[in-house]
Amino acid sequence: TTNERAVFAALRADLDRAYDEARDAPLLERLWAVGRGDAAGARAPPFERSGEAWAQIGFQGEDPVTDLRGGGVLGLAMLVRFLEQSPHHARPIMTSRQPLGAFDPMAPGFYPFACAGIGVTRALCE
Repeated sequence: TTNERAVFAALRADLDRAYDEARDAPLLERLWAVGRGDAAGARAPPFERSGEAWAQIGFQGEDPVTDLRGGGVLGLAMLVRFLEQSPHHARPIMTSRQPLGAFDPMAPGFYPFACAGIGVTRALCE
């Protein structure tokens, strides 16, 4: 239908749209809040636009925006929605894949949760 085509076009646009600080910062702040808070409902530490703490959510570097290139803003929105709407599924996956020490992509069982989620978003849209 026309409505379905419009929805798919909007999804495709967000998949390919680069992060815009003025427009998308609130979404990144929501990801910080839900990703850095704990399962018991404790508040996240104050928002940091960049820093080592992003590795705990599953980004590869200190600036999470650099990892969005594979899935655009849609990948960011998907991560926020997954953590907000399905925390009983998302949180155990995220916490079981957090680096215990220095970032080591070669550590057994390790994969960066956020990057994997962005990649899955891209794959589902292809």
